[in-house]
Amino acid sequence: MEGAMELIMQTIHLARQLNLDVDPDELPCSHMLQSEKAKDERRRFMVAILCQEFQLGGLFCKKSYFEPPTQFTLKMPNHLYDEEYWPQGAHSSIADCDGILCGSSAEAHRPTELDGVVSRYKIGQIWQLIGISFSEHAGPPAHGRVLELDQQLLDVEKEFPSTLQTTFEPHRCVLEPLPTRGTMADMDRLASHLVLASAHVRLHRPFVIPRQGVSEAHQDSHRRRILHYGRFILAVHESDHLPLLKHVSMSLFVLAASIALSVLLITPTGPSEDLRSLRQQIYQVYSAYQNTSHQNSMLWSRSFKLLGLLLETDKKILLNPEYKINLALLETLLQ
Repeated sequence: MEGAMELIMQTIHLARQLNLDVDPDELPCSHMLQSEKAKDERRRFMVAILCQEFQLGGLFCKKSYFEPPTQFTLKMPNHLYDEEYWPQGAHSSIADCDGILCGSSAEAHRPTELDGVVSRYKIGQIWQLIGISFSEHAGPPAHGRVLELDQQLLDVEKEFPSTLQTTFEPHRCVLEPLPTRGTMADMDRLASHLVLASAHVRLHRPFVIPRQGVSEAHQDSHRRRILHYGRFILAVHESDHLPLLKHVSMSLFVLAASIALSVLLITPTGPSEDLRSLRQQIYQVYSAYQNTSHQNSMLWSRSFKLLGLLLETDKKILLNPEYKINLALLETLLQ
């Protein structure tokens, strides 16, 4: 795991030494590329690399990975169509997020092989800002900043092209359109939403329990975000349509979602929350991962142990509803 991270960082460092992080239109005249196709191929390469860097920062929360996205001035590559890559009649639907999101203004969009890459790049930029915001404080960032970042994520999701738009009903865990196993277009679509959902989980996780200066209405909103996006991640995991979830880094997304959702189990706020099916879903994840060994990843091991600790707490509460939770400790763990 750590070796793969180092390889990615070395690739990024080499790309910068070659000035690939400079947009072709801003290169000195002697290095200017004449072909628009060559310019776009260069942009595509660097955008794909930066996606990895931004996601590393968000996933591992290491300050050494946090670099302000504003320092990169790459233009988005033009869409290059690939008729064989995308099926005809791609589905189009609008994310509803249990009433959280409004309808999208996205127009009819011809599918391209860059839809997912560009969308994940935009999400990655915000995820990087989330990581920077959390690394600058002993605790979570100011609540107002969290709301700003939340709105940025919602705006990016609204702008998803029709090829990526997906509806999800969190209480029934139903994805539409249903993914087709092995279809590259569906893998691209689900991967984009997976990265988006993981960014939401990271952003909202510290605010699902009472915090000073956070109203009950806002706390409820944070919990609904975790419920929606966390269960989305678990639904994709259960569907087995995204082989990438078998990798260590992707399984960390599943563990992060399960940890945040487990906190909802042990801190119920009212009968409106559907905890029975949620509890079953989380326990299934934990059971499935019990036979999985990622010994080379300390982060994976710590995350799995934390999930186990939260589920043990849940069992104690079920046996004794008067069981008291150490909220101060829980607050620290969620940060």
